Amino acid sequence: MNLNEVDLEIVKFLNVNFYSVYLVYLAIFVIYSVYVYLIYLAFDLFRNKKHKKLFHLFVVAVIGYIFVASLKYLVGRERPYDVSQEINVVFKKADPSFPSSHAFIAYLSFFFVPESFPAWLKKLSAVYLLFLIPFFSVYSGVHYPSDVIVGALIGLIFPRVLTEKTSSKILEKIFK
Repeated sequence: MNLNEVDLEIVKFLNVNFYSVYLVYLAIFVIYSVYVYLIYLAFDLFRNKKHKKLFHLFVVAVIGYIFVASLKYLVGRERPYDVSQEINVVFKKADPSFPSSHAFIAYLSFFFVPESFPAWLKKLSAVYLLFLIPFFSVYSGVHYPSDVIVGALIGLIFPRVLTEKTSSKILEKIFK
């Protein structure tokens, strides 16, 4: 069995064996709520006057998203529900599958979890961002496990490679 076949079997196992209307609604809510969470992070940074960190979030999110979208169209991988008739279609997306932009945004957002969060909320954020969003992306038949793994890796790497210092230099060049 090659990686594509293993990927598809994992999606089928989760999507077909555990399909539930209630889980579908939860999946849609969780997957798309990452954008609301990202907006909250931006608001929190703005409210706490952490403008350099806010600009860093903006730069990394925009450049990272462009990178992820470019990879999607370069690779052109079909979505699991387009490959197998067995998969229950939860919702359809027009763009290619690889890598997952939701996993990218989730893992990127984890880098910016507010320092002011109490420990229990940081842990809850970790479960939500690092596990639930990628899991439901696979469960819904929208992504393969390898899609979310690569999207997550990009989300982990980008804010470390494109540092706050680099973002500040970009900001200085814009306003010179």
